[in-house]
Amino acid sequence: MADDLRRRSRTLYDGPDRAPARSYLKAIGLTDRDIARPIVGIANTPDGQGYWLVAADGGVFNFGDAGFFGSQGGTHLNAPVVGMDNTADGMGYWLGSADGGVFAEGDATFLGSMGGMHLNAPVVGLVGKP
Repeated sequence: MADDLRRRSRTLYDGPDRAPARSYLKAIGLTDRDIARPIVGIANTPDGQGYWLVAADGGVFNFGDAGFFGSQGGTHLNAPVVGMDNTADGMGYWLGSADGGVFAEGDATFLGSMGGMHLNAPVVGLVGKP
């Protein structure tokens, strides 16, 4: 399944012609393991001076003025993370998984989830605000 999740990521990261992209990612601190994970979501900071990336395994990577408030990387998840969104003040974020699980980090309020409940189809994204 991981190969299916990385289908689009491969065009950016894999192969000898993508070495410059990989070297940039390594220069900003990502490891080979980080690069191997499919990035499935992005959220920008309220001032536009930073952003967070989230991988399918729940790992969160912060850039610019985006703070790190926690992640699910290294935690056993029942389903892959499919998206994220940040709080209005940029001091937290939510991660959403395909089984309806929601993970609140920083000042994001946990208001419940559908994790563990029967869904007719997997969740494919997350929006925390209009």
